[in-house]
Amino acid sequence: SYIRQVRKANPNTLVVELGDMFGMAKSKFLVQGKLRAEAAIIAMSVIGYDAAVLGEADFQFGAPFLLSMQKKASFPFLVATVTMPKAGKIFSSSVVRQFGNLRVGLIGVIDPEFKMQVRKSVESHSRIVPLFGELLSTITAEVKALENKTDLNVVLFHMEHSKARVLLTQLNGVDVVITGHGLASFTTPEKIRNTYLVRTYGYEGKTVGRLDLQF
Repeated sequence: SYIRQVRKANPNTLVVELGDMFGMAKSKFLVQGKLRAEAAIIAMSVIGYDAAVLGEADFQFGAPFLLSMQKKASFPFLVATVTMPKAGKIFSSSVVRQFGNLRVGLIGVIDPEFKMQVRKSVESHSRIVPLFGELLSTITAEVKALENKTDLNVVLFHMEHSKARVLLTQLNGVDVVITGHGLASFTTPEKIRNTYLVRTYGYEGKTVGRLDLQF
């Protein structure tokens, strides 16, 4: 596969998912949708994904199903901005991957703009109402938590690219931001203050973007 070829050429390769990996299933096809979601998780685990940020479509089958998929996955689901009443954080906010002496922190964030879609999906399967944290303060706290634990911080944003661009005028301590949502095309990296910003394209693993970093 393409990813295998890239990893063979450069073992220091991260493979990440930017959200909506399950796509959107029509209500009358929920059983088939769940089967497709499980197949996607199995395939991504075989490929060797390092992490996935959750998008609004990934909550469509409810929190219990999503938790069951996390148990099946060989990689963490990341979402720093979502907590559950009483249970608190049921998914990780970040993960650290190490390549030789280089420690890379991955932080996953879904835009609170999607809170109505997520709440509707979760509530349709249970009475749990997920809570969303404010973007800037949540990311800043997570960067602080990773202090002295990483050499490079990468934020995986499930949000509109234009909004991420505005957010980066206020965000510190982040080296790379990758955005994913919608069907806009890939972008070449742009530098905003001290952070490189790039956008991915597609959903359900239909496309693969590549970003090369040199140190």
